[in-house]
Amino acid sequence: SWRPHVGIPANTIASCAEDGTVVIWREGMEGERWSQLARWSLDAAAWQVSWSVTGSMLAVSTSDNQVRLYKELLDSKWVCTTSLTELGAEDGSGSGGDAEA
Repeated sequence: SWRPHVGIPANTIASCAEDGTVVIWREGMEGERWSQLARWSLDAAAWQVSWSVTGSMLAVSTSDNQVRLYKELLDSKWVCTTSLTELGAEDGSGSGGDAEA
């Protein structure tokens, strides 16, 4: 999923996989090599990723019927802020899989 360009002069995408891996990729300038910014593993298959309109939040839907919301901190680390289920929101401090830079 492509991150919206909101004052960021770089291309950023998020990818996910059936093994639960989520990766944030960045291309500094057009034509440059893509680099991995962050990577984390979830305890369920990651099926889809989607950015918020401003690009500040990333939603990850998983095979355990959850949507986990991630936010990038000022130090470029990603943290799970919320896990959503059909029952509502839970604190993101559980098994959301914080990112490794």
